[in-house]
Amino acid sequence: MNGGRIEKRIISILMAAMLSCSMFLYGCDNGGKGTAASGLQSEGTGDQEGSTEAPRGIRSDLGSDGSSSEKNDASSTEKGPAESTAENSIENDAEDVQEEAAGNDTATEVGDISSVEFVKSMGYGWNLGNALDATNCSWVGDKMDYEGAWCGVKATPELIEAVNKAGFNTIRIPVSWHDHVDSDYTIDSRWMDRVQEVVDYAYDRDMYVILDVHHDVTEDYYYPTKDKLEQSKLYMVAVWSQISKRFADYDEKLIFESINEPRLVGRNNEWWFDKNVPECPEAMECINECNQIFVDSVRNSGGKNKERFLIVASYDDAYEPTVDAGFKLPSDNVNDRLLVAVHMYLPYDFAGNPNGTTVFDDNAKRANDTALNAVYDRFVAKGVGVVIDEYGAMNKGNDDQRVLYYDYFTKAAKDLGMCTVAWDNNVFEVSTDSTQGFGLIDYGTKKVVKTEIIDAIVK
Repeated sequence: MNGGRIEKRIISILMAAMLSCSMFLYGCDNGGKGTAASGLQSEGTGDQEGSTEAPRGIRSDLGSDGSSSEKNDASSTEKGPAESTAENSIENDAEDVQEEAAGNDTATEVGDISSVEFVKSMGYGWNLGNALDATNCSWVGDKMDYEGAWCGVKATPELIEAVNKAGFNTIRIPVSWHDHVDSDYTIDSRWMDRVQEVVDYAYDRDMYVILDVHHDVTEDYYYPTKDKLEQSKLYMVAVWSQISKRFADYDEKLIFESINEPRLVGRNNEWWFDKNVPECPEAMECINECNQIFVDSVRNSGGKNKERFLIVASYDDAYEPTVDAGFKLPSDNVNDRLLVAVHMYLPYDFAGNPNGTTVFDDNAKRANDTALNAVYDRFVAKGVGVVIDEYGAMNKGNDDQRVLYYDYFTKAAKDLGMCTVAWDNNVFEVSTDSTQGFGLIDYGTKKVVKTEIIDAIVK
């Protein structure tokens, strides 16, 4: 008899029981309440079957809000913050948002702290991109070497020290897990050990650490369609239960993020959420249910997971589906411990199109204001912390304009109470395609390469 099937059946039964308990405790019948946030593809996935992604970058044919470049250009030139606020107005349902908490901008010890104040305490953040998230690396013999397959080098304590000394207090560690699980979704102990080792590099420096499930959106593991929903739930329960138990004794400075850019990989609407296309609202419902499974799995894993801050995302992490009323925050048995993720590479023509403009002008500023204000109105103003855990502008030989962008965006987000986590992929050359050129700190030499950009971020 197939042991894997028995194990998955047991997990399925336990999951059903857990959900029933959650429905009783939380008084919910639809898997969650509230809203969340999102963005656009800015990192690579390798040669994932059925995916239109390319390693190390963002999609070249899409706006950084998840829309087509034509749509994004129109948005950046025709809409201002006030128009966006009106267009994205959301019902003021008290059940959909957490209570807004008062506070200040100073760093605060984690404890009895609101999600908004917690986000403020995170400071400036940096992504260890294209490292532990590398996937489908068929040219690598040992899967433990996936870590360096895309970025060319493995993380070291000295690298994280350099990141911290450069002024970053938060590090996001993207991790892809599906290449390192067996048929029962049991994570390879060597891979788990290595992830923990890298987490400790930052955690031991008293940095905030965001740990996620990254390039696992594939039809064999997590895929937001009704026919793949039960499989997706099983995968989320299995993986997050193991991760949570491994890190159960870590305090609140370790933050879990449900999954990176959940979307319909390989389909026409992979990067374009359209409520008028039936599969898009269906995908949103599935994402909501899987976010609920994520929260329940972590909370039931014991230790400090019971009160850990958790990040959830909407469709492809883009801001428009994030502020869409169809996106719901999960129910939680702990008050004010849920955060929303959003990714912003705006406007696409400047930030991600290698053939686009090299100038960060007033239209580009308006595009960012529109997105930031919409997310603020939906979440931060209502007491829900927001982490922009990916943003950036590719190198097109225009570092003077990139400095202006990073300075403007980071300050604008901070003024609205959001934490920003810059994307780095250890690639510094002028880009010829949208998959390159987001490097800030050299992973190998541990030296800051883009000094003026980092100064613009942290100062």
